[in-house]
Amino acid sequence: MDTAEALSGEKPLAEMDLTELKGTIRNLVDRNEQLEESMAQLSLAVDDIGWKPLGIDQSENEMPLDTLQKAAETCRALLTVNPLVKRGIAVRTSYIWGQGVTIGDPAANWYNRSVRRTFGSTVAQLEIERTAAADGNLFFLVDTVLNTVQRIPFHQICGVVCAPDDDETVLYYKRSYTESSQSLSARAQTPTPQQQRQVWYPSDQLEDPPAATIGDVRVDRTKRIVHVAFNRQVGWTWGVPDVFAVVFWSKAYKEYLEDCSKLAKAYAQFAWKITSSSKGGQQRVASRLAQPPQRDPVTGEYRTVGAAAALGPNQDMSALQTVRPVDFGAGQPLAALIAAGLEVPLPALTSDPSAGNRATAETLDDPTVLAMLARQQLMEDAIMRILELLGVSGVTVEWPPLADEPMHRKIQAIDQAGRTGMLYPDEWRKLILKAVNLHDESDTEEEPPGTEELPEVLRTQTQAPAQPEPPAYGDHELRDEGTQAHTEEE
Repeated sequence: MDTAEALSGEKPLAEMDLTELKGTIRNLVDRNEQLEESMAQLSLAVDDIGWKPLGIDQSENEMPLDTLQKAAETCRALLTVNPLVKRGIAVRTSYIWGQGVTIGDPAANWYNRSVRRTFGSTVAQLEIERTAAADGNLFFLVDTVLNTVQRIPFHQICGVVCAPDDDETVLYYKRSYTESSQSLSARAQTPTPQQQRQVWYPSDQLEDPPAATIGDVRVDRTKRIVHVAFNRQVGWTWGVPDVFAVVFWSKAYKEYLEDCSKLAKAYAQFAWKITSSSKGGQQRVASRLAQPPQRDPVTGEYRTVGAAAALGPNQDMSALQTVRPVDFGAGQPLAALIAAGLEVPLPALTSDPSAGNRATAETLDDPTVLAMLARQQLMEDAIMRILELLGVSGVTVEWPPLADEPMHRKIQAIDQAGRTGMLYPDEWRKLILKAVNLHDESDTEEEPPGTEELPEVLRTQTQAPAQPEPPAYGDHELRDEGTQAHTEEE
């Protein structure tokens, strides 16, 4: 059976008459046209990569849920294996969450284990920021009866019910997950049975009493979902991962470094260039270079790095290593695009202080500070929504400073404030100890020291010391007369 017979699935060509042959040919022509159209659509889809998000049929619509979940899988993998993306998210996390966030009084009754596990501990807060970067969506399931909080993975969300005239207002979320009934008996040898569950949860934006069922799926009225969407635009239901904006550029930067590494390895195969003035010498050079390299007596591998060829007289040998260097730093614009997408400084992203001076490497610019402050405010609003469902009010969220001032500047500011007379000595002391990261172990109920107990400098001086005179310009004769140097008229 030939190709036409295999494609058509009909009887052999030798047994067909003229009409059947014509029908077979028309069938093959139609299939060929369909194949060409499919290849054209595939080519257009490849051309669109990098210019519009994958999975969008029309540019004015948002990305569908299944496409976002597939993109989240890619972003999670990239956050795990790509060192530059991992570093960028780590820098963002350290700026936003710092040394941890204080949420109310940890000794309060509502501060239970579920609160600590979901957003009240440092580990939970770091996980929240990494998940926001990879998924772009956070889901907190609040049990209003038991006063517990649970985090729902993005891949378990499979549907929503929005308001009739507003796609941004989600009233119900549908969750699909696998429930396992694990036996606590040590004698149990059978595998744990698993069941697929589907349930609807009301949103915290639902004002009316929740429904009992939606379709054939039950609605859990005892719980509410708090959805936090990042990078969402007007009219969108879902958020977009932070890492999604740098997927293509991280791939481009990775390929550039790989190409540079291959080029450097190729240049390293030959360390010397040998030229000969005679034709016979050139032939000897060619035959010598055509020989395979020697093997390492220890490892048995070929010695492909640092090879050299040495022949007779009238030959010239020059090093090749410094003639064709590989510039790995030329790919810095690609790394800058990754830094811009993650909203972190380039020196902090690449851990390379040579990308800027010391001031730019140790400080944050105003746009970066404002971006981190906006993320802090977004998370604070989400925490307040969760606490409201728990019936908690009057809680203050204390964020760490984004950029800490140098210690000597803190001490100078505290010293100047103390010399104005607006601070009591014990307040002055506590601020100094806090600035140098020391704890005041003295009894807080102790009376403040009297005037006679203060140091001499504090009892005699209550104003800031006078600033020294600016240095004089010019020669010694005009030192006290002005700042212009002495010049003679010609």
